[in-house]
Amino acid sequence: MAAALTACKPEFDDHSAFCALPADGWAYGDTVAFELRKAAAPSHGRLALVVRHTDSYAYGNLWLEVSYPQRGTVRPDSVAAAADTLVRDTVNVVLADDYGRWLGRSSGVSHIVTDTLSAAYEYSDSLARVYVRHIMRCDRLPDLEQIGVVFIP
Repeated sequence: MAAALTACKPEFDDHSAFCALPADGWAYGDTVAFELRKAAAPSHGRLALVVRHTDSYAYGNLWLEVSYPQRGTVRPDSVAAAADTLVRDTVNVVLADDYGRWLGRSSGVSHIVTDTLSAAYEYSDSLARVYVRHIMRCDRLPDLEQIGVVFIP
């Protein structure tokens, strides 16, 4: 019952990070870890989730659990302490309308949907970690190509 932890790192001073998901499907217990880096002054804003999926995705939505440190701050010398203050949000990312038409932007058989989290987000250090896992009721979720997190100042 081991959970795989995949780290997705952006370029320096990048407010977003993306991660390719396994071709054989995103396993229920797998958590995707994102590291958002910045060198500028403290930032306040919102987090947005970006989901890219194929035409073959079997559902009209995607339930995700998003975890991030309270106030978004993770200090290199106190990573264990920050883990105790994680905030967890449950997010329903709607991918299709009531008639089964894919929402968002499409390119060929890939579709991209962005959903902004309602809670305000702040990080004042140069590094903020965000964790995402799917909470759909299946062991392995195929036809998801990529998941991403974007910080919107």
